[in-house]
Amino acid sequence: MIIYEATKEEFMNHVTEDSIAVRIHDVLVEKIGGTSAMNYMYKVLNTSDIPDDITIAIEYKVPSNSRRIDFILTGLDADNQSSVVIIELKQWQNLSSVDKKDGIVQTYLGRRLRETTHPSYQAWSYAKLITEYNESVRNEQISIYPCAYLHNYVKPINDPLTNEQYEKYVTEAPVFTKGDALKLRGFISLYIKKTDRKNLLYLIEHGKIKPSKSLQDALVGMLDGNDEFTMIDEMMY
Repeated sequence: MIIYEATKEEFMNHVTEDSIAVRIHDVLVEKIGGTSAMNYMYKVLNTSDIPDDITIAIEYKVPSNSRRIDFILTGLDADNQSSVVIIELKQWQNLSSVDKKDGIVQTYLGRRLRETTHPSYQAWSYAKLITEYNESVRNEQISIYPCAYLHNYVKPINDPLTNEQYEKYVTEAPVFTKGDALKLRGFISLYIKKTDRKNLLYLIEHGKIKPSKSLQDALVGMLDGNDEFTMIDEMMY
């Protein structure tokens, strides 16, 4: 299920009019920091380099899981290949690394210091799960490009967000922070040049759910004691 779907032009208008707050207020406030996150995305998308008729979706439920993807953009690249950009939005202002725990960081959540998944790991795992579970995405050879955007996060010296221990996840899902709106814009416009007329979002939302052979093999490997499966946040503790 997707709680919000629109063209880029409609999204920009809804943010300008503040009507997006009415449409998805509860989810926005609880999960991604209210309408301020949408204002930051407005700044990112406020360019003719990203066509007005591409598709935007907010809060897509990941297959076979309770987690949701914050922000999705769908379209075609310069070669008319199907492209999807997924963005994990965080309002975090700081974090610290956690030793000896793969893909885990520590930050304040609900006014308490908690361990949680690294945003890049989270975005990457969501992209992988969509591909592994959605047969239509695989058959149509839809490319999914994950990233994370921490719009309140100011990089300190020796930034723990890009610590070496998270390098493989940051490589797969680049992370953008405060002041990186133009960099994120460049990332999006690299993969989305034209509208797909909402075809990709339909395939993601309504495509046939059938685990890939690699996922089935990984599950067999787990039963045999091999750690092969891509775990998402709630499975990591």
